[in-house]
Amino acid sequence: MNRRAYVLADDRTGAAETAGAFAAALGSKVAVTTPAMWTAEGSRSLDEIDLIVVDLGTRHLAPAEATRRCRELIESIGDRALLGQKMDSTLRGNWAAEAVAIRTALGRPVVVVAAFPAAGRVCVDGVVSEHGVPVHLGPAGRDPRMPVRSSRPADLVRAAAPECLVAEAPDLAAAAAALDAGSVDFVVLDASDDRQLVAAAGFVRDRGAVLCGTAAALGALANPSARRAPGVDVVIDGSVVVASASRHPAALAQCEALRDAGANDWVPGELRRTDGTGGVVLVTPWRVPTGTVDPGIRWAESIGDEARGATVALGASTLVLVGGDTAAAALGDEPFIVDGLLAPGVATGFVPALGDVRVVTKPGGFGEPSLLAALLADPLAATATPGDPPADPSAADPPDLPSDRSRAVGPISGRMKR
Repeated sequence: MNRRAYVLADDRTGAAETAGAFAAALGSKVAVTTPAMWTAEGSRSLDEIDLIVVDLGTRHLAPAEATRRCRELIESIGDRALLGQKMDSTLRGNWAAEAVAIRTALGRPVVVVAAFPAAGRVCVDGVVSEHGVPVHLGPAGRDPRMPVRSSRPADLVRAAAPECLVAEAPDLAAAAAALDAGSVDFVVLDASDDRQLVAAAGFVRDRGAVLCGTAAALGALANPSARRAPGVDVVIDGSVVVASASRHPAALAQCEALRDAGANDWVPGELRRTDGTGGVVLVTPWRVPTGTVDPGIRWAESIGDEARGATVALGASTLVLVGGDTAAAALGDEPFIVDGLLAPGVATGFVPALGDVRVVTKPGGFGEPSLLAALLADPLAATATPGDPPADPSAADPPDLPSDRSRAVGPISGRMKR
């Protein structure tokens, strides 16, 4: 365990995109796990993995509980093994409380780099904005569970720990001056492009600080060239299941775009497995029939179960999980072995317990409405239209679907690539 490095994250898709950034830069597989993995039998499958991103599952917890989990994990892995902390690029969650816990445990200054330029998210003059709009005025500020109240990371750190001294730095010279003063606990560093992320990562290494940053900022630790690594070339043969319980406007728009492009909505019992055929099937709480989603269970948990069920029922070759809660519910405490990125924020790899099924994860708030439809363009194009004969003429006709789910399901043989 001493040879391993660890990164802490607060939700599953954030952990996966961070793992994907490292995998793309290093050309090696990176594992996403949970704290429960340390006592699980499945941890033996990680013997050859040198970098592990741990999903603490703290995005929506009370700050005190998030702090406790963070401290316990640091005690478990050892302070020298911690490479950095992944924060949400729109400042959601308990990242500030967790960063304070890291600062306290390690006794090293923390440099906060909250930019993700490829997603239109930058930090200028200490303010994080998305496509020019301060994040607390966008969807993050309207998050139904933990709305972001300020677009200044420094404000959020001070709110988590008023005793901490926090400096805002427009450039590396200002950041160095702040650290040289010797009394600063946190430095919030501006960044608006990939080269500045690489420079920030080098600064953190040179100063012996801890990086609290986005997946892009953390990935820069392993990618000093500032060149974006090529996407993974993935061949798909079979059915694709796309599951989303995310209520973020971006995720909702992407699911609607998939429907417009020909994807079917999953209706348990009405779509069945047909060897060699398939289609793009959506599992969402808004289209699953009333009574299927147990009101006593969180939507994400029910959708996660439905996603795994649909994957088995259709013999799917690919499972796409949208949103951190969706991914956590579908994958549980199983390790996710990530081998790269299909697009910024979109990680891919395998979960040993799912066999040969390729898993793709995407944060709910990432990407344009067309993102998923573009990634699945070839599979969608191969989906049969109503009236097309089944791929196997001897196969029995599938049950009739309700009128709003009447698109036929056809064969897939395509590629997903960046």
